[in-house]
Amino acid sequence: MIGAYGNVGFVVSRKRVRTFHELTRELSSRWAKHDVHGRKPITEYIGPELMKASLKIALKASLGVNPREEAKKLERICEEGGYSTLVIGGAPYGTFIIKGIKEEFEQIGSSGEILAISVTVDFEEYVPIKPRTFNMKTPVQVQVEQTQNEVKKKTGTTKKQVK
Repeated sequence: MIGAYGNVGFVVSRKRVRTFHELTRELSSRWAKHDVHGRKPITEYIGPELMKASLKIALKASLGVNPREEAKKLERICEEGGYSTLVIGGAPYGTFIIKGIKEEFEQIGSSGEILAISVTVDFEEYVPIKPRTFNMKTPVQVQVEQTQNEVKKKTGTTKKQVK
C-alpha cells in the first residue's frame, strides 16, 4: 500500500490501481500588524498557520475501481466533517479534514456510466480542541479560606491546633 486517508487506501496491485499524484503541501505562519501613529507598523509573530495539502486521485474503471463509489467515499468524509490521518509510505503525514473536492469527469461510457474521474482533494490540518483546566474554587471554598485567614490574623497562628 502506498498510503491511505481514512478508509480510502492508495494501492497498486494486479487487480487494482488507486493512486494519487501531484501531492503538494503548504506551510505558513500567522502575523499581526499593529499600526503606530507617525511610524511604520509593528509586525508581530502570532504562530503557525494550519498546514494545507492537496493531491489528485485517478479513479479509472479500467484500473479495477468503481470511480463513482470511490469518489462518494471522499464526498461523504467532506460533507460529514470527518478527519483522519493521511499516511504516505507508511508514515503519518498529518491529521487532516477534507476542505474541498473537485471532480473532473474524464470519461463517460456510451450508456452514461462513469469510467474515469480525476479527483482533486484539498486538505487542511485538523487540530482538536483541548479543554482548558482551571484551578477554580467554589464560592464556599473561597469563604472558608477568607474565614481561616481572618482567624489567623486575629490569633496570630498559622496552623490550626488539634487537641
